[in-house]
Amino acid sequence: MEKVISKKYIKPLLVGLFFSNIATNSVQFIISLYILDQTGSTSLFANIMAIALISKIIYTPLSGNLIDRYSKKILMVVLDSMYLTCTLILILAVHHSAICSVLIYNIIIGAISSAETPLVQASVPLLVEKQDLMVMNGLVSQMTVLSGILAPMVAGVAYQVFSFTTILLLSSLFFIIAIISEITLKIPMIDQEIKSSLANLKNVLTFLVSTGKKTGKLALLAGVINFIVTAFVEVAVPVLFRLKYHVASNIFGMIQAGLAFGILLAAMLTPLIVKKIKLNNVYIY
Repeated sequence: MEKVISKKYIKPLLVGLFFSNIATNSVQFIISLYILDQTGSTSLFANIMAIALISKIIYTPLSGNLIDRYSKKILMVVLDSMYLTCTLILILAVHHSAICSVLIYNIIIGAISSAETPLVQASVPLLVEKQDLMVMNGLVSQMTVLSGILAPMVAGVAYQVFSFTTILLLSSLFFIIAIISEITLKIPMIDQEIKSSLANLKNVLTFLVSTGKKTGKLALLAGVINFIVTAFVEVAVPVLFRLKYHVASNIFGMIQAGLAFGILLAAMLTPLIVKKIKLNNVYIY
């Protein structure tokens, strides 16, 4: 395997990632507001958000096998094209059956997004040498966090001025920019033994039970924390600020951006405390 060591291939990857994340985060943000504004129901909102997460959980184990088998460049273009197609269909369908359309959209998007992060993570080592890997991963992380901060801020302001469908159209334009950028990429294929998704899952479980007990404990801890935090961020925060306190969409966008900024701040602080973290005290942090 020969790596493609060229800055001209790094730039389109970052541009594509940035605009794809901006579009995805914007759509997810305004869908939250739209559902709450249309229904005013906490339980319905929570169920619709949960279905998207369940869809993502189901398809995540399958996505790794898919990424190993096919061209990563083509997969990037296909995923964003599917995002674009689903968003355009939602624009047409939302007038006829709003809640049903959003529900179906969330199910499909949950499945698509399951492959997005591992696809980028698998592509980066093929574009740069080992010594540049940390820098490149840092750039990818910065693009992800930056889009996570900007998207709710921009979408929150836009939601006060424009209609739901207009913002979906704008997000569609961002998906198109991401697709155009990804088409210019050149990511080499790597020759490797490809196992089935069930075989990979069996290997992971075997490792966690036998040789990777500490890793298993950390994974379990991360799962519990993520379960609590995700439920709070995805459901409790929108319900509290939108339904109970009637916060305007632009202010709510700033609140969501603040949550994303917290992720960025945590990433900056981690190198300072990582040497002090041990398995028996990690829960404190």
